[in-house]
Amino acid sequence: MTYYYAFHSGSNTVDFDCSRGYGVSAKSADKLSQVNIGDFVFVIQNVHQRIGYQLCGLYRIEEITDVGSNYKYPHRVALSDVSKLAEFIPLNRHALSQELPEAGKEGRWDRFMNHFARQGRSFQKPLDESVVALLMAQLKSTHEASEDIPTPEEIEFNDRVAKALKQTQSERLDRLKKAPVHPLKKQVTVWRYDRNPDVVAEVLARAGNSCESCRKTAPFKRTRDGSYYLEVHHIIPLSEKGEDSVQNAIALCPNCHRQEHFGPVRIDKNWRPDKH
Repeated sequence: MTYYYAFHSGSNTVDFDCSRGYGVSAKSADKLSQVNIGDFVFVIQNVHQRIGYQLCGLYRIEEITDVGSNYKYPHRVALSDVSKLAEFIPLNRHALSQELPEAGKEGRWDRFMNHFARQGRSFQKPLDESVVALLMAQLKSTHEASEDIPTPEEIEFNDRVAKALKQTQSERLDRLKKAPVHPLKKQVTVWRYDRNPDVVAEVLARAGNSCESCRKTAPFKRTRDGSYYLEVHHIIPLSEKGEDSVQNAIALCPNCHRQEHFGPVRIDKNWRPDKH
């Protein structure tokens, strides 16, 4: 999995908008030849003088198109929002400079500026693992691999599953004959919200043995203690500044919980346990 960096500079008058994608000039187009659909890019902006540098988020590259030579940035990189930040994250340039590795010439600029403010750095080359780890760490207070948003690894895996489903059974079986039955193991670093266990306990006690959505009895009991198995879901996601509170949580059976994440949503912000 490859990560890149792109800069939304002070020449822009408005905040970076993921829905508009990222524009690349004609003279920088050769850099895009190394970028693939499914790669990821961190976008940093420096639009507001009083705020300084901000991390706009982590995005997945969905498409690269040419929009025509009449445009200032004729190459457009379409993006989808992975981190889904409620607001951009201010970056402490000087603190990060102490942690970042060298980035070329060490002159009048600090390391942060050498990494993220030099002309032409956008999509210049894949980011070093240490740089990726530092940027991921900046996301931890609001997201990264939260319970509500899939990680980049999960997105990539789901894409591979979708691609395999579009192929014939014979194609899949041919690959399965050659595939190892014991997958490789790799280490990944993720961030999780430090959730309040009392919220989970109180919501489970409120639900008793029934799903608070479909009202059916939990599908099985835990072998550990014989308690009914239900999963606690935040109605307004924590990544969208939802509260880690009893009022913002609901106990769901596994089927209803998966539906809230991957199917038609049935539980909205107006749901209250006393109304059902």
